[in-house]
Amino acid sequence: MLTMERVRTLAELNEFIVLPQRLYDGLPGFVAPLDLDRRQLLDHKRSAFFTHGIASYWIARRDGVAVGRISAQIDFAADGANAADIGLFGCLDAVNDREVVAELLRTAEVWLRQRNRRIVRGPFTLSINGEPGLMVEGQQDPPVTLLGWHPDYLAQHLPDAGYNIATRLRCFLLEKQFEFDDQLASFGKARARADLTVRPLRLEALQADMEQARRIFNDGWRRNWNFTPATETDVAELIKQFRPFLFRDSGFFIDISGEPAAFVLSIPNIYEITQDLGPRPSISGWLRLLYRIWRQQYRGYRLALIGVASKYQNSIVGKLISTVAFEEVRQRMRARGVEHVIAGWIDETNRAALRPIQSLGFRPTRIYSLYEKTLETDTCARAAGEVAAQRA
Repeated sequence: MLTMERVRTLAELNEFIVLPQRLYDGLPGFVAPLDLDRRQLLDHKRSAFFTHGIASYWIARRDGVAVGRISAQIDFAADGANAADIGLFGCLDAVNDREVVAELLRTAEVWLRQRNRRIVRGPFTLSINGEPGLMVEGQQDPPVTLLGWHPDYLAQHLPDAGYNIATRLRCFLLEKQFEFDDQLASFGKARARADLTVRPLRLEALQADMEQARRIFNDGWRRNWNFTPATETDVAELIKQFRPFLFRDSGFFIDISGEPAAFVLSIPNIYEITQDLGPRPSISGWLRLLYRIWRQQYRGYRLALIGVASKYQNSIVGKLISTVAFEEVRQRMRARGVEHVIAGWIDETNRAALRPIQSLGFRPTRIYSLYEKTLETDTCARAAGEVAAQRA
């Protein structure tokens, strides 16, 4: 018998957080993140999402055994003309069973329909600015910070539940040995002829610099699909989570005539120093982790935050900014002995962002899909939803 149980207690939340480890243990490519990291993302008392959104969680059980989980959420920070109609689902993890996945999705839909949402999109953990999308390519690639992992069979079950692909998010890899060709290198030198300067992230004024970065990010991405502005609490959580891993050349601004025009923040791929410790390190494991953080020797990085002021996009100046930004990233990689950088995600419809990153030597890697479904709104559907929600 398949039942859906809403997460209400701390013990149930703990089970919800660790469930993917039980479901995917032994699957090729799966590496469990730290439980502490997952709790920061999902706990109502810790996650910045709950300063601007609401969510509920469910665990699916078959004959008492947990076989899947899902979240349903509404992000009130979402922008756009139809933002009030859109609800989200996320944390979709399950065994390879079409019935389980369909019932998980139905449960999330009922919750969203009761809150007058007519479109459901996902998966998001918990926001598009968190870990969006369902991995459909790249399961065998090494794990990367802030990029989720899902078995390939989940993507097979969403169309059966009435979901269509809304868009795809693409990630790109830049390796240390890549060199710019002569044309791009010459273009990069144009910064010497323009009033363009690069200045580092100020760790002593991190909060102020990250607030400036947040404004650039929100301005630069506001025309993108499903845009949701990053809030001050989102940035505060990012600082809290990654402050121990940052150093002065982790991020930088590009100014034009003294005005901030772009910002780039890279963070270490934390899986490199945690995956051999397990999701719940022992005391000695935590000590080893602290030592590795202190050494600050990482082979891979994730470009976590990139923003270019909207007035420079789709222009020659914007192309110059992009070239200078990625040239700066490459130089910093070389200086620190970094072997590769993952850039992503980028919405596949965002050609203005895809063109420069592909021309500057990044090659495609993992792909995530985002799905969408229009919810029924007739009287019978609402009545059935209310009954199902009461049982859940």
